[in-house]
Amino acid sequence: MSQLISLRKKIRSIQTTKKITHAVRLTSMAQYNKIEKMNAPWAMYARYIKEMFTQLLTGTQSQINQEKFPFLSSGKPDVRPLYIIIATSRGLCGGLNTQLFSFFNEYFPSREKRDQGYFIAIGQRAITFLKRHEVSNVVHSYAQLNATDAFPLAEELLSKIMDEASAYTSVTIFASEAKSFFIQKPRLISIMPLNLDATSSLKKEVEQSVETAFVEQTFGSNSEFLWEQNKDEVLFHLGCQYLKNSVVSILLQAMRAEHAARFLAMENSTNNAEKILERMTLQFNRQRQALITKEVSELSAGLLKH
Repeated sequence: MSQLISLRKKIRSIQTTKKITHAVRLTSMAQYNKIEKMNAPWAMYARYIKEMFTQLLTGTQSQINQEKFPFLSSGKPDVRPLYIIIATSRGLCGGLNTQLFSFFNEYFPSREKRDQGYFIAIGQRAITFLKRHEVSNVVHSYAQLNATDAFPLAEELLSKIMDEASAYTSVTIFASEAKSFFIQKPRLISIMPLNLDATSSLKKEVEQSVETAFVEQTFGSNSEFLWEQNKDEVLFHLGCQYLKNSVVSILLQAMRAEHAARFLAMENSTNNAEKILERMTLQFNRQRQALITKEVSELSAGLLKH
């Protein structure tokens, strides 16, 4: 009887766990779909901003004073690099954070290289990781990351990147990316400085992704630009928008990877719980049947004696 009571408690516990993992799975899928809907119009807007900024920058790069644009490569040594690591706010994501942190440690093989940079941690897991590894120079940290805070967070990060008092010479982001719904991998993205020598390849990349009719109608093949406002101010504003769009895109990709990984982890947990429940229920029924058979046999033996 005690074995039956113990099995019944285990079955109830697994059933409760299964309900929780199933609920988290549904929530993750809902969040993933929400981010997908947010990303579609934003990706189109970001694409056009990228095209406009690239066209203007390519057409006027010989006339640009790079000292006025901190996001452009000026050939100076990288003395104040900023590293942003984007992890998850909660767990239950399988090996998503583990892969990201391993990738981070591979990039910094020595403590000396790590101590030369400045860090921003996004997500409670990233904050805990940096504290556990005694990473110094953590200038800012954000414990929560969700779809609602993505755009305000991107604006705040941009203000810190462009802060003249900080004067970061480069900005590199460690984040996860959903290659597909079933595959998430860490990646390294350098968003600043933007190298002028790479604008030609960037232009080709944009022209392949943006509709040809839009490019020809808006800019033409060899357009000469008429600047009604100050050229430096326009390019600076577009450059800031370009950086902001890059940060928002990376944040959305990181959240897509998080919810996809959490869905898959909870899917596997739910399936494993079902298999364990099936096995334990069969074991419970066998023991219960054996106990009933034993009691019936003892009762029958007692009646036969009388």
